[in-house]
Amino acid sequence: MQHAITFRGKNKMVEGDYFEVHFGKSSYGAVVNLGTLQFNNYQNIGEMAGFFVYASNGKMYSNGKQNKKYQSVFRSNDVIGCGLKKSKGLIKKCLPGDDFRIFFTLNGAKLDYSCSIKDVDNLYLIVSIFGEDSKVAVNFGSKEFLFKK
Repeated sequence: MQHAITFRGKNKMVEGDYFEVHFGKSSYGAVVNLGTLQFNNYQNIGEMAGFFVYASNGKMYSNGKQNKKYQSVFRSNDVIGCGLKKSKGLIKKCLPGDDFRIFFTLNGAKLDYSCSIKDVDNLYLIVSIFGEDSKVAVNFGSKEFLFKK
């Protein structure tokens, strides 16, 4: 069984935050998500409450449930973005409330998926990669984003 190497951002996500993760090489797959700092390294993050996940196999998870299978899988040299914005309009509710929206991008294009949540006090960037030779780079805005807001 292949175990993930997981790293977390040290600052909480706040409204308006956006980041992009460039996957230079990932032998077995990867997961980009927002979630709490408290999780079990041996449990699938997508199965846990309080996590919002986009996996390299194209599956999306929110609050422990799989939402949708995408054709948009991601691989080496792809860039996955994730952002947190104030909600506007009708979107899928992932948790009770509708104050904030989590969205994902793939190579600068916004995915046709977002979910709303009320409590964003404990959301952090969490990235898991599989494979000993995996390489990633995270951009919090020090370079130009592929996604144009």
